[in-house]
This record gives sequence, structure tokens and C-alpha cells, in this order.
Amino acid sequence: MLIGVVGLAAATSLPNAYAAVRLAMAGRGAAVVSATFNSNTLNLVAGIAIPILVFPSLRGSVPPSYVVWLLAMSVLALVLLARGLHRGGALLLLSAYGGFLVYTLLTA
Repeated sequence: MLIGVVGLAAATSLPNAYAAVRLAMAGRGAAVVSATFNSNTLNLVAGIAIPILVFPSLRGSVPPSYVVWLLAMSVLALVLLARGLHRGGALLLLSAYGGFLVYTLLTA
């Protein structure tokens, strides 16, 4: 579980991180936020929700608390984006992800 949550998540995010850095260097902040948020939303839906719906035997494979964490971080990101994301909001999102990693380590 830990390898999937941390290792694979980081590895699959590397292309998105590269694209985000390139967009940011080009001064396209809105495109950075859009690409990042759309990617994470797709990961939530395609990586968790659809497999659980298609294969009922997977329903116990993802702890509900993980889904709650991921959804809460997505809602937090939407709220911060609606208000205009600044460094403080970005630090809050990074802290939330750090909290998720700590929670994952403690519950794995």
C-alpha cells in the first residue's frame, strides 16, 4: 500500500511536474493550475472510483480514509483556486499532502 500511495504516485506525477514547471517558466500560471488539478482529478476517478465500480471485489482494497483525504485535498485546492492561489495556499496544500503521507505511514 505504501509503495502505491507514495512511490507510484510520485512516479506517475513526474511528467505532470515537468509540464507544470515548463508552463510556470513560460508565465502561464492558470495553465499550471488547470493541468495539475485535471491530472489529479483524473487520478481519483480513473485510478480509484472506476475500478471499484467495475470490479466490486476491489471495494475493500482502498481504505475509505484515503479517499476522504484525497477528496478533502481536492476540495481545499478548489477553494484556494477560487480565492486566488498564492504561496500561503500552496504551502497549505503541500502541508495537507505531507499530512496524508504521515497518515499513510502510520496506518500502513
